Amino acid sequence: MQIKLQGRLDMDRCGALARELGGELKQDGQLVLDFAGSEMADSAALALILELSRAAQTKRAKLRLQHVPAGLAALATLYGVEPLIQPLTENDR
Repeated sequence: MQIKLQGRLDMDRCGALARELGGELKQDGQLVLDFAGSEMADSAALALILELSRAAQTKRAKLRLQHVPAGLAALATLYGVEPLIQPLTENDR
């Protein structure tokens, strides 16, 4: 399943998204998050990725990221979680 994220990805939105998308993950399935339509992604978006990554591991599913904004990638580096995010990111930058 591919989800095209739109608009602002901040604290007001990412908690609900984590619950919704975590529930959509299927055992041994795949979830692709496409950030191309996001206009802003802060540390809450990073928390969303980490939460969905944990959920995917639990269900032996695959999580893939597309069009990760440079600012979000920089936050991952700043917080020291880039090694957790990088393997999920498709080579599209």
